[in-house]
Amino acid sequence: MRKTLSILGLGLTLAICGCGNEDPDVVFPNNFNQAFANGLLFSTQATAGAPNTNLNNFQVQFVNGNQAVPVQGPITLTLSTNPTNAVLGGTTQVVSTPNGTADFSNLTISKKGVYRITASAPGVAPVTSLPIVIGGGAVTAVKTSSVTNPSALNGGIFSVHSGDLNNDGNLDLVASFFDDSLVAVYLGNGTGGFAAPTNRTLPGLNPNDFTLGDWNRDGRLDLAVPSSLADTMVIYLGDGSGGFAAPTSINVGLTPVDAATGDFNGDGNPDLVTANFDGGTLSILRGNGTGAFPTVTSLALTAGTFANRPSKVLVTDFNADGRADIVVTDGVDAATSNNQAQVFLGNGDGTFGAATVLNTGTFPRGLAAADFNGDGRIDFVTANRNSNNLSVFLNNGAGFAAAANFTAGTNPNKVSAVDVNLDGRIDLVTTNSNGGNASILLGNGNGTFAAATNLTTTSASPTGLDVGDYNKDSVPDFAIGNFTSAGFPLDIFLQTP
Repeated sequence: MRKTLSILGLGLTLAICGCGNEDPDVVFPNNFNQAFANGLLFSTQATAGAPNTNLNNFQVQFVNGNQAVPVQGPITLTLSTNPTNAVLGGTTQVVSTPNGTADFSNLTISKKGVYRITASAPGVAPVTSLPIVIGGGAVTAVKTSSVTNPSALNGGIFSVHSGDLNNDGNLDLVASFFDDSLVAVYLGNGTGGFAAPTNRTLPGLNPNDFTLGDWNRDGRLDLAVPSSLADTMVIYLGDGSGGFAAPTSINVGLTPVDAATGDFNGDGNPDLVTANFDGGTLSILRGNGTGAFPTVTSLALTAGTFANRPSKVLVTDFNADGRADIVVTDGVDAATSNNQAQVFLGNGDGTFGAATVLNTGTFPRGLAAADFNGDGRIDFVTANRNSNNLSVFLNNGAGFAAAANFTAGTNPNKVSAVDVNLDGRIDLVTTNSNGGNASILLGNGNGTFAAATNLTTTSASPTGLDVGDYNKDSVPDFAIGNFTSAGFPLDIFLQTP
């Protein structure tokens, strides 16, 4: 006789059989009619909740085949995945199950985070639940460190992004220093701390925003950094230990200030796009999968009332056709500004359709995309530096509704769209480059957002922004780059679960 366990969730029945040398994993979708012997089954289970609130949908059964059977003996629940050292409260053990079903209807988990519960009983293999996301409520984040850069002498951080550069399982950070023409790497230790930066001098001048990706498909993160004064894209291929090979430069349009990655022609190789501020164009760089980009084409923005000034670019799939689309902001810090976003739908062959033009607030400088109202479509938001607000564009499947505007801090510079409080709704985070803070606007799940709450930064001029799980507790944290203050610090805010 062989013992079994089954996990039921989200339309999938997973049966794991193991005894002796038999195959350990067998999957039978939506089918309990196999001739199995005794095992444990989660017949119902919660997948989300709030801290210290009852998880009402937890039942465990002893089963024989597809029948619940009465078995005398304790079933015990434990947190088998517990990144925050949370407490599993309520009834965690049922001594006997006369009808074969143990009801754990008053379980609680004490902290925000992502968890799994394991049920065990004598004589049978344990069974583990689906992930349980515990979240909701306000965001509490504490600045735990500020890492300075002694090599930066003239100006501070413009942009920050995270990724695992040395393949140790911990998030690292990369920052661009505009005035010193540096790209700095801060290796993370997995507990929320970061080493002093190692710097690369850009072969060119004045990096603004940049992007990370695997350009040569070797499993190591690489960098693509536009040089705004050399009119080039600089490619750094990663060595997997946090270092990079000697850079190569590719000519693009005039004054590239941002970059994004996507597969524009469907060949499986990552491509790049730059926003060329003074050229009024986008440059499309087609990758060949080796880290080279031999073909560069230009994509013109739709002409506005004033000269086009693309400043931020993002790649996503707005119309869910499996082809990469592009959205770009078009604005400048002057009265003669178009103040718009332009959306280009991809044709899947490296070309794009005519732009859809949408009006934003004044000087749209930040850009992010996510599903803000839970309808399965990707929406986007611009951070409008001179009107101190965010413009949210909801995707209706045939295009975008007119902007709904939400107040941010003073001169919002970057914006990220992430579920920061783990309630299943997308939130917005901005750095306010003349406010001395970052703003968090919690999402209501319908495309609207609550009033901003703020995190105070080291300097009055926070610019760069990254949101990631730096201490591996499954709760998002924040990295904020300061453009002023001694040493131009990178502030690390860890969220308290």
